[in-house]
Amino acid sequence: MNNSNAPFALKPAEIKKLIFACNTLRERIIIKLMAYSGLRREEVANLKIEKIDWERNRISFIGKNRLHGTVPVSPDLMQDIQFYLTGRVEGPVFPSRKNGKKNPICLVQVNRIVSEVGKRAKIENPNPKSKTKHVTPHLLRHSFARMAKDAGLTVESVQKLLRHRSYVTTMDLYGTMSFEDVQEKYEEKFLQMI
Repeated sequence: MNNSNAPFALKPAEIKKLIFACNTLRERIIIKLMAYSGLRREEVANLKIEKIDWERNRISFIGKNRLHGTVPVSPDLMQDIQFYLTGRVEGPVFPSRKNGKKNPICLVQVNRIVSEVGKRAKIENPNPKSKTKHVTPHLLRHSFARMAKDAGLTVESVQKLLRHRSYVTTMDLYGTMSFEDVQEKYEEKFLQMI
């Protein structure tokens, strides 16, 4: 599998800068769900309140290809979600503001939120082939995968968190070091020898 975006990810400090640039709790939760739990934009848009497991810090959903998925969520993000919901117990976590509260936010709106937060944070897409240079939901997912790998999670763990069907997909995308990591090791180890 060849994915030209896979080598490009935001650094943890850039993710924090994005979160700081959020104007609303809704924006912050959307960014964190993609950057810290690896959710796709469709999964974020279609989250249901009733699928949140408050006791075990997990959220279940219907993901890509209508497959069921579950991801762990940090306790502080769960607290943000609980505060954001303010007593709502069913329906979409992120209801549409235009199409009625029973309908979820649309994918275009998720893209717009992520892009606008990126602009406010003055962060651009690191992929030189990106036409718009905007931060995208998929860039946040790549960043999650790279951070999980850098934190020492096994490729199998990253595969499970990303919900890839095949270990090969995860290995092809994230099983190797990013060029930035290679250069850092080169400067740290190799240049010290010469």
